[in-house]
Amino acid sequence: MSDSNLESSQRQRLNTLANDHTWIDQAANLLLFGASGLGKSHIAAAVGHALIDQGLWVRYYPASNLVQELQTAKQGQYFPGQHDGRGRCRPAGPSR
Repeated sequence: MSDSNLESSQRQRLNTLANDHTWIDQAANLLLFGASGLGKSHIAAAVGHALIDQGLWVRYYPASNLVQELQTAKQGQYFPGQHDGRGRCRPAGPSR
C-alpha cells in the first residue's frame, strides 16, 4: 500500500491496519469519515484487500447501508451479521 499523496505517518498507520491484526482480534471496526472525494472508499478497499490477501474475511459497508440495516434490525428484531448466506438477516432467537 503506497500512495505519494499520503504523508509518511498516514502511510504507516494504513500499513499497520493492513498487517497488524490486533484491532481485528479485539473486534474493532475501521470507520472512515470525511467529505466526498477524499479517498475513503479507496482506503477501505486497500486495507480490505490486504486483509483478504492474508486470508481474513472483510465486510465493507457504506454508512448509508449500515444505518439502513441497523434500522431494519431495530424494527424487526434482526441483528446485523445474522445473515442466511444470501444477504438476508435471520430472525433473532434460537438457531434453526
